[in-house]
Formats: sequence, C-alpha cells, structure tokens
Amino acid sequence: MKILISTFTFWPQSNGVANCAYMQALAFVKSGHDVTVVTSGENREDFHEGIHIVRLPLSGNRRLLDSVAGKENYEQFLLNNSFDVIFFHCWQAWPVDGAIEVLHRLPAKKVLVSHGISTNTAFDFRSFIAKIRWQYYQKALVPVIFKHLDHIVFLEDYTDGDRFLDRELKDKYFPGLAASIIPNGGHIYQNGNVNSFRQQHEIPKDDFMLLVVGNYSRLKNEQAALEILRKLNREDVSLVVIGAKRNDYKDELLKLCENYPLGLQKKIYLLDSLTKEEIGDAYLNASLLLNVSRTEAQPLVILDAIANGVPFVSINRGSISKIPGGETCDNYGEMPTVINRLINHKLELEKLAVEGLAASLSKYNWTVYAQRYVNLVQQLENSSKDNKYEQ
Repeated sequence: MKILISTFTFWPQSNGVANCAYMQALAFVKSGHDVTVVTSGENREDFHEGIHIVRLPLSGNRRLLDSVAGKENYEQFLLNNSFDVIFFHCWQAWPVDGAIEVLHRLPAKKVLVSHGISTNTAFDFRSFIAKIRWQYYQKALVPVIFKHLDHIVFLEDYTDGDRFLDRELKDKYFPGLAASIIPNGGHIYQNGNVNSFRQQHEIPKDDFMLLVVGNYSRLKNEQAALEILRKLNREDVSLVVIGAKRNDYKDELLKLCENYPLGLQKKIYLLDSLTKEEIGDAYLNASLLLNVSRTEAQPLVILDAIANGVPFVSINRGSISKIPGGETCDNYGEMPTVINRLINHKLELEKLAVEGLAASLSKYNWTVYAQRYVNLVQQLENSSKDNKYEQ
C-alpha cells in the first residue's frame, strides 16, 4: 500500500513525535509498503532507510488568531498525490490543521495518531490565555476533524479532562469512530558503559542518582527537581539533569543553584548537549528517574527508564499512573517523602524495576508498536469506511 505519514518533526530530529513517526515509517517499509513522509523543512526530497521524505516549509496551527504557514502548498501536495492511507501525527499542529479544508476530498483512509491534546491545559497565566484561544479549536475544529477520520490511535486506554480529553470527546460525540490503543516504546541501552558516566562527571559511585531528562524549559519544570533535592536533605543523593542544549532557562537554574549551600551545589549536575550514547550511560547509572513536567501524555523518558530497569517517581500527568514500574504523586510536596521511602527500602525499589521491565517487554516496546501499526494498516486495507471497527 502507499502510505503517507504527515508529521511536523521527523528524523534526524530526536524528540517524542519524531521518534514515534520514524519507528512507524520503518515498520511499514519493512512490511513492504511504499512509504512517504511529509514534514517541515526547506523544499527538498530525499530517501532514508527506504523512506521517501518530502520536506516543505510548513509551520503553525489553527488556534484562534493563528494560521498554518504554507497551507496552500500542503493542500496541493495532498490533493495531487495518491495514497491509500494517511497518518496525521498530533492535534494542534499543521499536519491535520493544515488539511482541514481538504480532508473530505481525500480518498485515502485517514488516521489521526494522537499524542495527547492540550486544549484544556493551563498551569500559569500565559498558558491560561493560550487555553482560551485553544477553546475555539476544541469546539469548532476538533469535531470537523473527527467527522472526516476513519480511525484514531490513542497512546493509552485512558481518559481525563486534560491531555486525554480527545478520548472523552470521541467517546461522547463520535462513538462510531474506530480507535486503537498503541502505546509508544522505550529504547534499550544495551552497550552502555556503566562506570564511565559517573567517572566522567565526578558523581560519587555510591550515591543514589536521581535522573531528569528533557528540554530545559518551564514546561519541563526542572526547577522543581532542584527543590525536591533540597528538601530530601541527604548527603548520599545526587541529581543529574540532562537537557538538549543550554538556554536561558538553564542559566536561571545555574543562578538559582548559587543560593544553595556549597554541599548541595556539589550534588547537582546540570548537563546538556550529550550524545545518545552518553544519555544511555546516564540511564544505566541512574537509581531512579524523576519526572516533574507540568504536562505530559505518555513521556518517552519514562518508557526509556523502565526498558532499562530504572524505576521512576513522577508527578501525576497524563497516563503516567497507568505505567508500571514507578510511583506517581499528586503534588510536588509528596515527592521527597516517596523518594526517601524508596531509597530506604531497596527491595521496594527493586520490585518496581522488575514490574517496569516486564511491562516494557510485553507492552511498551518498539517491536510491539511496529507490529500493531502493521496490523492496523492490514485492517484498514481489508475494511471499508462504512464498516468501522474497534481494536
């Protein structure tokens, strides 16, 4: 079959959506399908691992007062090319937002791959203003998109009033729309050098190592991790924070650390620009993954952790509470108490690690992910639009 994957980010970029779309494309190629990916970039086409990659200057979304730049060229691309199935990655981004006016003209089976929706997400004044503008999207455009879909993929069998609100809207207003549950997978770091990471960064070899991985930002909220370490008040705990690159937010964290006692400062490692191999070494050295993000759906950093036998403690966001291998807290104030308990009860920590690893092997891994998408394409090929199904 001829398959199009539309995603605002793709290889060689490395982030949650890009990694998922890439693994999806590889699975289809390996199954013998003709795969094209349309993504953001300067006008050009190339091939990678059998994937035809078309890059177009596209950006934006359809939030109130916003628009999709390059929408006309994108519409023509969709209309002038023939595909059997189109996978649109993400709400609130140009892949589906830029196609709204032509969805009804596309004969292909149309599948939305939801990475969560954030039309109700608000955690500060700025995001509250954004939420008001996203309400237009939720009420005016989401129903139109739903109407023209043949299938939707959710990350988890879960619904809430925030990142999984789309599941609630689908069940309430479009119960006949076919849906699948296809979780993401975690990366296994098999060849890491366990000892070199601590040696390189001068982290005491016997310290309990808390690991935070993400982009330095107020959204990821690394400042909360610093505060948790301060409240732990333990000499045997180090905090390692890994961000993609240095930015203003990291500089703010560095300045904040200057106000901490010297002993505590020595336990904080704010790193950036690490290679994938170095990040893998960090996971293999970690005692516990810490997630303090203000909003999440199903974070890959947690799936990476359990895939490598690393338990986690997380603020309760999205569907994280459904993932075995860790504990979730309803507020940041609870987290030091939970972490202290796990440090002091090694058997409990080991039990979480085993549970997470088992879940990764059976459910949250890229092999299962790939096979489920291959099966979905086969079902779409065998079904008609009027004969919808629930997987």
